[in-house]
Amino acid sequence: VIPSGILGGANLSSSDVSASTCSGSTPDAYGLEVVSNQIKIRCTANPIPSYTKSASFATTSSSTGSFAYDGTKFNVVIPSGILGSTITLDPANDSCTGTDKVSSLTLVNNVLKVVCTTDDSTANFTVTATPVSYTATPVVSYTSRGNLWTFKIPGGAPGPTGSTGPAGPSGAPGADGKDGTNGTNGTNGLNGVTQTISVNPTIGTGTAGVSVAKTNNDYKFTFTLPSIPSGYEIVTACVNKNTGAILLKSSCDSIGSKASEYKWAMLVDKLP
Repeated sequence: VIPSGILGGANLSSSDVSASTCSGSTPDAYGLEVVSNQIKIRCTANPIPSYTKSASFATTSSSTGSFAYDGTKFNVVIPSGILGSTITLDPANDSCTGTDKVSSLTLVNNVLKVVCTTDDSTANFTVTATPVSYTATPVVSYTSRGNLWTFKIPGGAPGPTGSTGPAGPSGAPGADGKDGTNGTNGTNGLNGVTQTISVNPTIGTGTAGVSVAKTNNDYKFTFTLPSIPSGYEIVTACVNKNTGAILLKSSCDSIGSKASEYKWAMLVDKLP
């Protein structure tokens, strides 16, 4: 863990870091690697022991850094500027007030200070220093209007996010609400349905009886007559309306208003 601000901001974007994580058969991370110009986590199937060691950090003007462990702590040396600006501004000495003038600038332990003086022989110019984002590049500019020097210095990198605070206490119960108004009357119901009675036109055979079945609002009656006794058969008998003569025929003139016969079904004994 690097102390916030000690190395300044890194010039990296989200596209420079892989979003991959360790999971499945390799759930533990044990280092970093660069794959296809992206920083990626190295994963392993063997759990890594957990331990904590302190570390000291320093910068060097050389282009080569180093990383070493002396048995007590880690020593990290990073080439100057590789992770961004390491200069911070002393907020208590960042400008001159009143009639004071800037006499010089000092940089001690990577802290920039403005030195002021009341001496009129000192060159008449003004210096302002403004902290900018830790990811920005340090900038120094000059304008002849008012002899103004402007320094824009990156601040330290933000620290890690703090842990979530405890939940607050529950609020007091609210007051009871007022009684609601009565609802409007409902609409009138539908008119009642008239029941109907019907007869099944098919007469069953078997044990004599009558049954009734209800379907929606209709009550249907079904009649069952005894079966034809052994040795008998049903024949069609046509009765003449004028003479009363009975004739056994396959069909009768019994349909329509001008029909001349009645149609009967007769049970007759079969001759031996």
